[in-house]
Amino acid sequence: MRILQVGNWRGGGGGIEGYVRDLARALQAAGQTVAIASDAASEAESRAEGWLEYSIPGLTDCHSLIPARAVGRRVAGMLARERPDVAYVHHFLHPGAAAEVLRAVPTVFFHHTHDLYCPAGSKLLQRSDRVCPYPMGVNCVLQAYRERCHSRRPLRLAQSFVRVRRARRWARRVEAMVVDTRHMKERLVAEGFAAERIAVLPTPIRIPEKVTWEDRPGREPLVLFGGRLTPHKGLRCLLEAMTLGRARYRLVVAGDGYFASELKALARRLGLGGRVEFRGWQDREALDDLYVACDLVVVPSVWPEPFGMVGPEAMAHGRPVVAFDVGGISDWLEHGRTGFLVPPTQVKALAEQIERLLSEPGLARTMGAAGRERAIRIYSHETHAAALCAWLGAAIARRREEP
Repeated sequence: MRILQVGNWRGGGGGIEGYVRDLARALQAAGQTVAIASDAASEAESRAEGWLEYSIPGLTDCHSLIPARAVGRRVAGMLARERPDVAYVHHFLHPGAAAEVLRAVPTVFFHHTHDLYCPAGSKLLQRSDRVCPYPMGVNCVLQAYRERCHSRRPLRLAQSFVRVRRARRWARRVEAMVVDTRHMKERLVAEGFAAERIAVLPTPIRIPEKVTWEDRPGREPLVLFGGRLTPHKGLRCLLEAMTLGRARYRLVVAGDGYFASELKALARRLGLGGRVEFRGWQDREALDDLYVACDLVVVPSVWPEPFGMVGPEAMAHGRPVVAFDVGGISDWLEHGRTGFLVPPTQVKALAEQIERLLSEPGLARTMGAAGRERAIRIYSHETHAAALCAWLGAAIARRREEP
């Protein structure tokens, strides 16, 4: 099978880009032929690790000033050269690119986030830290002003609505869709997308060959948070939880974002300056070292996480996880077996479950071992690639069967 992956990363090594490249390696190992197209600011064509990468300016810019015909011509040229059997798309496309891909090849869309039914893409009422219960419509405008969950500039709001409506029309025409949790499938079905065209394929993760858990007598316990420093990732709740209970531990924050200065100021106001270390963005190797060094990982997201990669990665390293029960987190976190689920934004309950695991190292190790077993069984790249190939094959067959 010849598979073309399409996305909008720009060489920053982020989560989706990492997934696409890891998947390309797994697909090649399984005997498939792969090419990648993006709007990366690089040379027009390059060869990396055995596959060809195409750079097409404006490929995923829904509001680009580049004429649709110009983008469509470049996409058509790439498709003529690659002759893929199927396109596996990870982001909304420029109208010219979207039309050309759909016309030429069976298309499967991986819906990574909430932007098919939320102009802000987060499905979170930001001021009140509540999951948004409203369908897309006039309430989105009201909540942008009331909850500040989106830009309040009329032009930006209008552009977001146009982008989402255009994307919904396009997504309804693709042969199949992929999501990585049951929660995301339920959301799409609630928005009118056909359940039989949506496959739940958990995102694969890197699984170390072996893990270690060293006894460190006298050492202060270490808790890890990994993720973007934005309000919806919930680090504020974790900092507040550190002020409750009797357990003392150090917190390492691996990540960066526009909310970093506010969170650092909050840590100082709460008297946590000496117990919290903001490490900034960490590459894969550094993050692996932190998983090994920590006693547990906390995922305090307040938005409905589509997946939450840090949690399964912690499990793969044999570490238990404490997380708010939002979005798709309960797909991978088995309460009482691989960690603890906590009601959303309940800071006291979060503190209690962290304290329980730190005070019962035997329980923490048992949960960590159960999490690793689950990660090996479900989240390997080989398992994901095999399931994806079957779903891509079904999409190809569907195109042939439909008039």
